[in-house]
Amino acid sequence: MKLYTKREITNLGRKHIQYWNRATKKYARDLRDTKADIKTIYQPAIDEKLDDVYGKRILDASCGESYQCKEFASQRSFVTGLMGLRT
Repeated sequence: MKLYTKREITNLGRKHIQYWNRATKKYARDLRDTKADIKTIYQPAIDEKLDDVYGKRILDASCGESYQCKEFASQRSFVTGLMGLRT
């Protein structure tokens, strides 16, 4: 097992943050272009698992452009969306 120096860990952390920043931006761009896929593929699965969300508190971690947050809010739930994007 390799032991990393503090500098190596910091550099690895920066690389991971840069990677996820790029991936998040690409995901958001793709999401805007393919809303139909979300509605036809993901939404039925989410609806089945969550059942009725009226009045419930929901945390949408990694919410991207908040598509799902808006869907939950339209059903009168209390939604908090978090996105770990560094700008």
